[in-house]
Amino acid sequence: MMSEANHGTIAFHGMIPNLDLGPDFVWGVGPNTVVSEAQEAIADTWKKYVDDANK
Repeated sequence: MMSEANHGTIAFHGMIPNLDLGPDFVWGVGPNTVVSEAQEAIADTWKKYVDDANK
């Protein structure tokens, strides 16, 4: 089911406690934002969330 398009888009970020794409990333992306730089800026924070979830 996870690979069949008729079941919608599957995203796993909801499985990581404290990871909130809105305030962490999406709301900061604007017309002049370099997305790769915005991702790099939050990467260490997201890595900590993942590491904490894997404990």
